[in-house]
Amino acid sequence: QQMGLYGAMIVRPSNAPDQVNDRADSKFHYNAGDQENSEEYVFLLSEVDPDVHLAVERGQAVDWTKYRARYFLINGRSMPDTISPNHAPWLPSQPYGSLVHVRPNGPNNPLPAVIRYLNAGTVSYAFHPHGSDELLINKDGRPLQGADGKDRAYSKFLVDIGPGQTIDVLMTWRDAENWDATTNPIPVEADLPPLQDQILGPRDTWFAESPYLGDSGSLPPGITNNNECGEFYHVAHNHALQYATNFGAAFGGQMTLFRIDPPAGCPAP
Repeated sequence: QQMGLYGAMIVRPSNAPDQVNDRADSKFHYNAGDQENSEEYVFLLSEVDPDVHLAVERGQAVDWTKYRARYFLINGRSMPDTISPNHAPWLPSQPYGSLVHVRPNGPNNPLPAVIRYLNAGTVSYAFHPHGSDELLINKDGRPLQGADGKDRAYSKFLVDIGPGQTIDVLMTWRDAENWDATTNPIPVEADLPPLQDQILGPRDTWFAESPYLGDSGSLPPGITNNNECGEFYHVAHNHALQYATNFGAAFGGQMTLFRIDPPAGCPAP
């Protein structure tokens, strides 16, 4: 296992590949002809103790009583590599990233995304995105339902995945512009949010913190806009922050980003 001898296998209902399980309410945005554009993501969570690897390299016995993982991975990558594209040529042994890229639900995109969490580590991983609940519908490949077939799915802000466990969730994003303002009023600021809420570093930005996707506004002088079309980003990570590090250096490890495009999508460059 420490050498990477594990992986993910997706088993689909034979008569409904666009469903997570046999229930019709488990449909997700699936494109059989172009799975790269399906909203389906696998988070294979794992860990590495470099001392184990060093002992094997030197032909020494491994003392498992001193096992201590130092690197924590999603699909074999740690942050910032987790947000690199799939099949990145500089990561030939870790072909899959974990950047979740979706559009809000609406007339042109009525179905949610699915995220499949798998834990190949030795401890429970408490994973969550900052900006959205997730609907937990499957555990260990089985739908959450009662003996009578009644739906037992439930929303969670933090998904706790035990060692060897798999959990499937549906992720739905609804843009504020599509809400009914009479029943769900949202205060709207005329100007950009405070600068500290919109910057990644001292001179660039990718997090606009506006509930209205596509409204990128104007930026102060000297700030570089890394957003393509007013998209929204938020962090998703292991909430046990010692697992969101690379050998103790924050932030890294089991951390990635969710990207939500405006309802109409981003125009082609």
